[in-house]
Amino acid sequence: DDDDYAENKDEKDDDDDDDEESPPQQGGEERRDDHRWTCLLDAAARKSLANALKPVLRPKPWVLAYDSICDGMCLEALYNGANLAPKGPQILLVRDDKRNVAGAFVDEKIRNVGDYYGTGECFVFELRRRSRSKHHTPPPTLEEDDVRVHRWVGPGLHDVDESDDRDDFVPALPSIDNDMFVYASAEILGFGSGGGGFAIRIDEALEFGASRPCATYGNDASLFDGRDTFPVQRVQLWAFGAFY
Repeated sequence: DDDDYAENKDEKDDDDDDDEESPPQQGGEERRDDHRWTCLLDAAARKSLANALKPVLRPKPWVLAYDSICDGMCLEALYNGANLAPKGPQILLVRDDKRNVAGAFVDEKIRNVGDYYGTGECFVFELRRRSRSKHHTPPPTLEEDDVRVHRWVGPGLHDVDESDDRDDFVPALPSIDNDMFVYASAEILGFGSGGGGFAIRIDEALEFGASRPCATYGNDASLFDGRDTFPVQRVQLWAFGAFY
C-alpha cells in the first residue's frame, strides 16, 4: 500500500508539473503570472509600433508595469506602477468601450509632476481597425499602416523683428511654442495641447477619456474613431526590459 501511495503521489506530482505554466516571453514581451494578461496590441500592431521607436529600443522586451484590471482603476496606481518599472521610456495604451485603442510613447517614466514635461521624442498613436465583413473568418491580419503615429510637429517660433539697423542691435532668440508633450497631475494625465485640447486625456479614476485635435502632435481628429469623449475600458503601461 505504501508503494502504491508513493507511486500515485509521484504521478500526481508529475501532473502538477505539467500543469504549471512558466512565464512566456513570446515575441519579446514579458508578462506577469496572471491568467487575465493580454496586451491591448496584438503582435502585428506591436511590430508596427516598434518600427516607430528608436533602433535601440526595438529588440528590447516589453515589461508590463501597470494594468487597470489587475492594479486598480486610478491614476495613483498607474503612477505607482510607472515608478516601480525599469528606468527608461514607457508606452501607455488606452482602450475605450468600443474597443478602439490609442496610446502614447514617453521618453522617460510617467510621473506626477503637476505640470508639463517631456521632449520632442514623445509621440501619440492610434490603432486603425480595418473594415471587415461579418462573414470574414478568420479576421484579417493587421498591416503596418494600421498603427498611425503622430509625432511632435516641431517648434513654433515667434516672429523676430530684425528691422533694427543699429550696429549694436542683437535680435532676441526665438522662443519655442508647442512643447507641451505630457501633462501629469493627480487629476489628469494628458498628452499634447493646443488646437482642440489634449490628443489623449484620462481622468483621475480612469473612468472617462477624451481625445481632440491637438497642435502639439498634429492629429486633426480624435484618436478614438472620432469620439471626443468616451468611457475608458482598460489602461496598460509598458516599460522596456533588458536585452535577451
